[in-house]
Amino acid sequence: MRFIAVKQLKTFLQGSQKVSLRITTQLEKYTCIQETIRRLDYSKLKRSEKRIIINYLKKLTSYKRSQLLSLIQRALAGDLSKKEYERKAAYRIYTRSDIKLLEETDELHFRLNRMSTAEILRREKEVCNHESYCRLSPLPILITYERLLSIKRPGLIPQNQL
Repeated sequence: MRFIAVKQLKTFLQGSQKVSLRITTQLEKYTCIQETIRRLDYSKLKRSEKRIIINYLKKLTSYKRSQLLSLIQRALAGDLSKKEYERKAAYRIYTRSDIKLLEETDELHFRLNRMSTAEILRREKEVCNHESYCRLSPLPILITYERLLSIKRPGLIPQNQL
């Protein structure tokens, strides 16, 4: 059944307290919200009428009120579509070869302390002009050799852990 007026929605909500209607997929829910907002001209309604529409959409979509309000704002702006997932983790900057190079350097210098190792890495790049130390030379002193080697996926360190 298609509702054209807010009064129809109100009578439907009063008469269907026991009825449970659910839309299952996210695409269907977004389409329902978009169509309801457009069809009933949500932006021009009074606050009490908007509340009726929100209760109706809560019943259909099973979204909470705050989430619905956010989706309604997006629908009014014409931007109600599923957002693509964007990974928020930083990219990885240290490779397996970098960690192997750090191991070798540490072994050659008999496992010195962090500050000494950081200074050795800086000299290898700047004084000796070894390009293989480019990513390791600015290695922060707070990152320890043990931490580099204790990574679950060897060879990769998230940048946000620096």
